[in-house]
This record gives sequence, structure tokens and C-alpha cells, in this order.
Amino acid sequence: MIKFFRHFRQRFVSEGKTKKYILYAIGEIVLVVIGILIALQINNWNEEKALSETELNILNVMLKNIQSDLGDMEFNVTFYNIRLKANQTVLQALKDPDNVPDTLAYTYANLGSNPYFIESTSAFDNLKSIGFEIIQNESLREEIMQLYGIKYQWMGELEDDHGKFYANKLEPLLLENFETAVPFESAAPVVELQELAKNHVFKEALRYNSAWTFYILGRYQEATEAAESLKKNIQAEIDKRQ
Repeated sequence: MIKFFRHFRQRFVSEGKTKKYILYAIGEIVLVVIGILIALQINNWNEEKALSETELNILNVMLKNIQSDLGDMEFNVTFYNIRLKANQTVLQALKDPDNVPDTLAYTYANLGSNPYFIESTSAFDNLKSIGFEIIQNESLREEIMQLYGIKYQWMGELEDDHGKFYANKLEPLLLENFETAVPFESAAPVVELQELAKNHVFKEALRYNSAWTFYILGRYQEATEAAESLKKNIQAEIDKRQ
């Protein structure tokens, strides 16, 4: 085709047909421009296709991450509820230390440390490095940032603060007043319960721990609901695009 146009260009020039040559030249320029535009369009289409595939890969990995997170949160909530019940049971029992049942070994053993939420962030970390704009659905993008950037982060900060409280305040009191036979299974007081009932610092630590645990459980519920919602919406986005 190019040889064909070159032949006519040379013919027009040799025959002195300037007007026809100009028209030919314009046509040739137009064809070149159209070729460039087509090439750019194909390149853009390929780039968009590659970005779309990358987005779907991230969303599929994020689905697996969220499923893992939900399992971890469910496990932790179980233990937080055990800790909360243990703290409340002992506080109630110390109101009448002369009539405390001798069946609280499991309860005493579970006054202690709480679990930590360890989220799976491989997809979110990848998303941060690539850029959040790759998520085409704006509401989905915002939901992802809310869960990982706010709710998960807040939970982590709460558990870090609670861990410091436990290590500095509650754990020394538990080590001082209880002997553990089997961790998380059996423990017993090493002081008289009447004496423990008069220990204001110990009871305040349990009250504080109980309140903090209750508050963290609320944040776990919020994060679980947000994760379930995001999981549902990610799946809907993947189904829509396939």
C-alpha cells in the first residue's frame, strides 16, 4: 500500500500535478494519523485489560484474606467472651467471699491475657503499592479503605493499649494472688478470698479489664459486620465482571 502511494506521489510530481499531489499528501498524512490513533487505541485497550485483570486478581486474593480474618475474629471473640465472663464472675463472687464455690478453677485461669487480631493484608498491601485507583468501583474502593485503614487499625491500637494495661497492671496482680496449674484450664488463689475481696487495686483492675474487654468486643462486632459486607460486595463485583 505504501509503495502504491509512493508511486502515485512520484507520478504527480513528475507530471507537475501539484494540486493532486497536495491532496495525495494530505490523504497520506490522514492515513498515518489514523494508523497512529488505531495503534494508541489498541495500546490503551491492552493496558485497560491488564489493569482490569490485576484488579480482579487483587479482589480474589482479598476475598481469601477476609475469609481468614473472619475466622481469626470469630476465634478471638470466643476467648474475649470467656475472659469477660471470668472477670465478671470473680467480681461477683468477691462480693460474698465466704460463700464462693470451689468450682472456679477454670474461671480463675481465664482472668488473664486476651488474644490479638492478626489480619491478612497481602491483597491490601499490594493495592497500596499499585494505587487504590485500580479499583474501578468507587463505593467498593471506599469500603476497602474503611475496613483496612480504619476499623482494623483501630482494633490493633485498642489491643496494643490493652496489652500494655495487662502487662503493667493486671498480670502482676494475677501472679501475686493466683497459682496456675494448667494455663487457661485451672488456677487457684494463693491468698484467702476474704483478703482478696478487700484488695481494692485487684478488684479495680478486674473492673477495668472487664470494661475494656466489653468495649473491644463491640469493635470486633463492627469489624466482623464490615468484613462480611465487603466480602459480599467483592464477590458481587467479581461475578459482574466475569
